[in-house]
Amino acid sequence: MKKNGFTLIELLIAIAVGLIIMAAVYGVMNMAQHSSSSIDRKTLTQQDTRAVLNLMAMEIRMASFTRRNNNAVWTTIPSAASTPACTQMGLATPVAVRKGIQLAGANEILIAMDLNADNIIGPPSSNEYIYYKLEEQRITRNVTCGGNQTILGGAGSSTLVVNTVATPLFTYFDEDGQDISAAVGSAPGSTSDTNIPLIRRIRITIVASVEKQGSQFGVKPITYTTDVLVKNHVLSP
Repeated sequence: MKKNGFTLIELLIAIAVGLIIMAAVYGVMNMAQHSSSSIDRKTLTQQDTRAVLNLMAMEIRMASFTRRNNNAVWTTIPSAASTPACTQMGLATPVAVRKGIQLAGANEILIAMDLNADNIIGPPSSNEYIYYKLEEQRITRNVTCGGNQTILGGAGSSTLVVNTVATPLFTYFDEDGQDISAAVGSAPGSTSDTNIPLIRRIRITIVASVEKQGSQFGVKPITYTTDVLVKNHVLSP
C-alpha cells in the first residue's frame, strides 16, 4: 500500500473548504445575533412607547379639572416671565377662556388642572400644569416649569419618534367629531381663544422607530395611538 501523504494542492483545497465552512457558520451566527438584537430593541421601544402613551393619556384626561367651579383659576398659571423653564413652555399670559388647555399645537400641548382646589395653578401643588412637546425625534415633558425632560426617544436612546406633518403628535376634535386642529393652534390669538374651548377629544399619535446602531437590521416604524376624552374641559366653567 502506498503511504504517501497529502499533496500541497490537496492541503490547500482542504484549508479553503474549511475556511468557507467557518465563514458560513460565522455569517449565520452573526445574522442570528443581530436579528436577536433587533428584536430586543423593538420590544424595548414598544414597551417604552406604550408606557409614555399611557402617561400622556392619563394626564391629558385631567385637563381643566377643578373642584370649585372658579373660572378665575385659569388666570393663575405662571407666565413665561417666571423662570427660564417656563419660557421653554412658550407660555405667554394665561387666557381664562382656554381653561386647562392653554396651548394646543400639532406637536405641543400645555394642560392645567386645579388638583388641590386652592384656586391656584402651580406651587405648592406639583403636577398642576404639564407641557408636552415633540422635538428632535423625542418627546419632552415639563412639569410646573421644571424644565423639558426627555421621556421618549432622542439620539442614542435606541428609540426615535418619527412623526411627520401628516401624523402630528396631537389632533383635536370637537363634539361632532370634526378635526379642528387647524383652528386651535398654540399661538395666542382670538381664533385660538374661541376654538380651544370647543375641544372634546384629543388623539395622541406616536410613530416610534428603533434607532439603527452599527450593522443592526432596520425595523419599520410602528404607529401607536389613543383617543382621550377631555370631560373636565367640557364641564369646567
